[in-house]
Amino acid sequence: IPDAESLELRLADGRGPCEGRVEVKLRGRWGTVADNDWDMDDAEVVCQQLGCGSAAGAYLASRFRLVDAPIMMALVDCNGDEAALWDCNIQGWGPYKGPHDFDTAVACQGFSRLAGGDSECSGRLEVRQGRAWISVCHGHVDLMAAQVICRELG
Repeated sequence: IPDAESLELRLADGRGPCEGRVEVKLRGRWGTVADNDWDMDDAEVVCQQLGCGSAAGAYLASRFRLVDAPIMMALVDCNGDEAALWDCNIQGWGPYKGPHDFDTAVACQGFSRLAGGDSECSGRLEVRQGRAWISVCHGHVDLMAAQVICRELG
């Protein structure tokens, strides 16, 4: 593993800081993370490391703008409970030149969700506590609180 103190992680070209192409800064230069078997366990580590809650999706980055950057990390395999992406099993440390066909991306869902409703915009409010979802028990959720929750959940 390169000097872990100098490694940085970010998401780029998404709708906010918790969605986008996964990028790692290695040896002072930003580049992509490539993996042809990118999954929700890998995405979970990225979302948790960035303070973005739980993973909602693990994707190939083809849905985002293409970049002319090196591949900094390749073939990543996480269990989902690692503290940082570079704590996962990584077969290749860059920089590499090559096609960006397997650049990775994630969407994180934050720390709250609605569950058990008739649609994605209704249901019981749950919040993330560690790796578990717990129900919010509050008898007096007013319109102002509901507006904040709905805005956060989109």
